[in-house]
Amino acid sequence: MKISSKISFFYLSSTILLTLFLSIYLYSSYEKDLENMLDEHLTEDSEQIKFLLDNNIYSSTSLKRILFEEYWLKITKNDTLLYVSDIANSIAIPPEKIADRTTLTVKTNQINFTADYDVIFRLHVKHYDDGTTIILGISMDNSIKQNQKKLATIFIITLIIISALFYYLVNFLLKPLVSISLTLRRLSQEKFSLGLVQESNDEIGFLIESINLTFEKLRNHFTYQKDFLSIMSHELKTPLSVIKNHIENAIEREDIPLVMKEKFSNDLEQISKLNQFIHRLMLLTRLEDKTIIPKSIRFNLSELAHELCQFFTDLAESQNKVFTSEISNQIFIVGDKGLIYRAIFNIVDNAIKYTPEEKEIHLILKCIDPKTAILQIRDQGEGISEEVIMTAESSMFSKSIYDQDGIKNGIGMRLIIAILNLHTLKYKIQSTQNGSIFTIFFKIA
Repeated sequence: MKISSKISFFYLSSTILLTLFLSIYLYSSYEKDLENMLDEHLTEDSEQIKFLLDNNIYSSTSLKRILFEEYWLKITKNDTLLYVSDIANSIAIPPEKIADRTTLTVKTNQINFTADYDVIFRLHVKHYDDGTTIILGISMDNSIKQNQKKLATIFIITLIIISALFYYLVNFLLKPLVSISLTLRRLSQEKFSLGLVQESNDEIGFLIESINLTFEKLRNHFTYQKDFLSIMSHELKTPLSVIKNHIENAIEREDIPLVMKEKFSNDLEQISKLNQFIHRLMLLTRLEDKTIIPKSIRFNLSELAHELCQFFTDLAESQNKVFTSEISNQIFIVGDKGLIYRAIFNIVDNAIKYTPEEKEIHLILKCIDPKTAILQIRDQGEGISEEVIMTAESSMFSKSIYDQDGIKNGIGMRLIIAILNLHTLKYKIQSTQNGSIFTIFFKIA
């Protein structure tokens, strides 16, 4: 859910609750004020009626002149009925419902009226010392229910208008934040040339200005870093080749002692590792600079997997490890065969390198549906740390990649991910202390 939708929903809920509370409060206050006013009026009329009774001047005409036709009136004295109004004759109110200062609603089907609404009576009961009881009721104006309907209508219309205006306002105010979010998302995809347009001088405008300054620093740092790595890689290749040739020539000489030749062999092995590291670093730099255009050719991934398995079966056996495979035949994909070979080779090589002796590395290649195949490498090694995965998926280099082994510490994994991203291949890394599972999803061609 968008943040604008969340704010609008919160505002809408708050508005509904507040409006309902105010409506209930106003309605209760209005109804109570109306009842108090009617009670005062009925008390005065009851006193007038008692005055007429005490002076023996009550008659139907005089009472009607005082009370009009809408009054419900019943007068008794010592349980003897003295007077009943026409409305009281038409509308029978059960005795158990008659009480002082009560409001009763009488359904229209109980009386001979043509009105299509209920009649609401406010009753007033007065008992006097001489045994006289005056039950006086007046039909309340239907304004309470009318006001309820009006209030509900106004409430709904107002709520719709305010909600629409507020939603528009929230979207307008948060539009720069949406732009920031989209730009930052593109930034995570290494598009450092992007920038934000500052359209205002408010808080959001200052935020955009700060982000643009950060972008500029990142661009400069990223460009400097890549240039440095590229220059360093090229500058190191020549002297390393020279040193390698000198050591190889020294090893072939007969006058060099055997102990020195063993030391030279160790040095030669370290130089080879350093050459591999530089080669990977150069390849990674070219991949991330998009200077390598992959060759999109259709090839048999099953044959490539069999070729790799033949090599790694012997390698694992020489290290007292077990390498097994399950490969489905005739799985064809489109991509750069050399780069994909390099990515799978690095994954399996890494799995074998960090799997203990007598443990198993297992490769699976199979179709999971008519359009998708997976290549999965399982090992029982120490697992891949979250830090290495995050570093590999980031566009910034970490100092840990300059460690000797390269693959374990980030650069090998980063090279793998760079190749997969170049082919827009999805992948999944699952890692625990008991091993790792690296899965690549291929589209069948």
